[in-house]
Amino acid sequence: MFKRQINFVIMVVIIIILIGCQSSTGERPDLTQQPSPIVTSLPTDEDPAYPAPAIISPPSISLPLVVYNPYPGPSEGVTNYVDWSVAEEAIINGEIVEAYQAHTLHVTLVKKDGALILSIEPEIDEVFRVLDRCGDPCKDVVRATE
Repeated sequence: MFKRQINFVIMVVIIIILIGCQSSTGERPDLTQQPSPIVTSLPTDEDPAYPAPAIISPPSISLPLVVYNPYPGPSEGVTNYVDWSVAEEAIINGEIVEAYQAHTLHVTLVKKDGALILSIEPEIDEVFRVLDRCGDPCKDVVRATE
């Protein structure tokens, strides 16, 4: 008996909800009209909100060519990874402000001037061990792993 009362209450609630969803005039909406688009245009290469990565080589640093990319992580098509010893040297010299590590052993280091150093660490978490060895110059380095 109690179960029938619960079913009745649920059915009444559903009917009330359906009645509330009906148009007040009883007219059906015109489904042939095109809705206004939510996205009016896609970003272009010139869009300042999405700057394209630029290849730079700071004159004061004798490191190999590095890539500046406003988005952390390896960029598609980037092939100028540096040897791990070069990345390690940059960390020890206190040139790094952010360090990102992927489980694929790819490491992205963001330098103080915004340039990126891309490398492959010899084993997982090696970048964090080098940061720990660095000491005070690396104490405020942002660390992230996937």
